[in-house]
Amino acid sequence: PRVYEKKRGLDARSPPPSTRCSLHDCALLRRRPLRPLMKFGRVLQLRAIPEWRESYIGYKRFKRLLKRLPTAQSSGSFSPTASLSLREPSELEAPLLSGPYAEVEALFFAALDDDLRRVNEVSVAETESIETSVTLATGGEALLSQEEVAALYCRLAKLRSFMSLNATAVKKILKKFDKNMAGTGREPQLPSVMKRLEAEPFSVCRRRADGMAVELERAMPPDKVPRLRQLAQDALKRAGGGRESRPN
Repeated sequence: PRVYEKKRGLDARSPPPSTRCSLHDCALLRRRPLRPLMKFGRVLQLRAIPEWRESYIGYKRFKRLLKRLPTAQSSGSFSPTASLSLREPSELEAPLLSGPYAEVEALFFAALDDDLRRVNEVSVAETESIETSVTLATGGEALLSQEEVAALYCRLAKLRSFMSLNATAVKKILKKFDKNMAGTGREPQLPSVMKRLEAEPFSVCRRRADGMAVELERAMPPDKVPRLRQLAQDALKRAGGGRESRPN
């Protein structure tokens, strides 16, 4: 074998070419293939908490609306009830909207306001309800057992998932809106809307919920906190709110 390697001009310590190829092939086989990126609309569908499913941002409906924008330069106008079509599944396959970009923009933001109103209603009601129970768990005299604190923590995790996912949905759909409106002379709407979003009730509730999560963890023995967090993750998976995915 050494003679063969010398004639080929290879180092005697190097494995034969066939051996090197085999090792390379094995290395390729050991590499873990990358999972394809999951579209955010699918992520939203998988992670939605069932009891609040109807209160999430209508991400896919907004995408369908934005696909109609190229025809919005025609001279027609929208029906006075056009703003309702975004919420009606039977209207989603209707002919492309006509009319100027300004009217499409008005329809888009009217629907966004409507969706945010529902997100705010759920967030405020649930936050206030949980806050009352957190006071019982973290007051001077703890009135809740560790099992009750764990159940409350899981309930809070679902609410935090709901608010976080909706905030992401707004950001992503605004990016698509700005992209579709490029070239129309309109200023990007994402910065101003995200600034406004910080003052929305559900954003305020997000900050309150983060604080309550910290309080509940402090109410538990330190060695129980990892288990508490795992219970919350398991609760999200069972509810559909924490399935593994890589959003695009």
